[in-house]
Amino acid sequence: MATTDAIPGTDASSATDAVASPDAAVATDAAPIDAGPAASALSLDFDGADDEATCGSAPALDALTDVYTIEAWFYWDGDLGALLSKLSDPATENTGWQVRVSELNPAPFQPGIELYHGGGISGPGSGAGGFGIPFVPSIGWHHFGWSISPGCAYYVMDGAVPPGFGPGCTVAGAYALISSSAPLILGAPGPFVAMITPPDRYDGRLDEVRIWSVLRTDVEMLADMYVELSGTEPGLVLYLSFEDGPADVTFDTSPSGVSCTLGAVAGADAADPAWSSDAPF
Repeated sequence: MATTDAIPGTDASSATDAVASPDAAVATDAAPIDAGPAASALSLDFDGADDEATCGSAPALDALTDVYTIEAWFYWDGDLGALLSKLSDPATENTGWQVRVSELNPAPFQPGIELYHGGGISGPGSGAGGFGIPFVPSIGWHHFGWSISPGCAYYVMDGAVPPGFGPGCTVAGAYALISSSAPLILGAPGPFVAMITPPDRYDGRLDEVRIWSVLRTDVEMLADMYVELSGTEPGLVLYLSFEDGPADVTFDTSPSGVSCTLGAVAGADAADPAWSSDAPF
């Protein structure tokens, strides 16, 4: 990747091109959202080599199973790899979950955001334990969200409901998370690599990570995708806006109050992701 627009004094890594715009609501057959970043906006930029961040566990986050919502922004320029990993049992491959950018189809090439958890990948677009949502393979910021309950699920990608995933409530299938007390790892697969091919770290930027213990509709996720949250919204169990950098620790502002340490150890080190002024809003 080319040089990022990193904050001075941090570990610069990946590229910057387009940034998301609140004026462009696109479906999955359109280009990613594109406009200039806000002056104060920050994101974390992972180099795909050794960068990672480790977030502590919290009871509300650890206990997520059959009702949950995951939303985030990521900058894509062709890389595949783990965005969020909460996997704790590499021996049995049955504990925890991971969100990653994957190849859903090799020919023609189709990338997607994929949920993996303990026993395989399945569901719309993918195999019995997860699902994949396709996105247009265009360089730039992309936004995804899904909300799952035993009887209903909602999906969004790049400002719209992806074809075949709604709109409105769709049958969720067996997409419950496998609860895990493992730390949440950003930008890397964590200890679990046996089923991940390749076991990639992510090369790109990540922003506005939101995890909830409640069901959120596609309308709600789309309405909030350009809105910075207060952190006190009902059901919010993790909110990483990355607006507290540059520093070696970034903080969850939800009631869980998790802290995330950049790099492999406390303090500055080569595995710290860079703080970037390129952000979706």
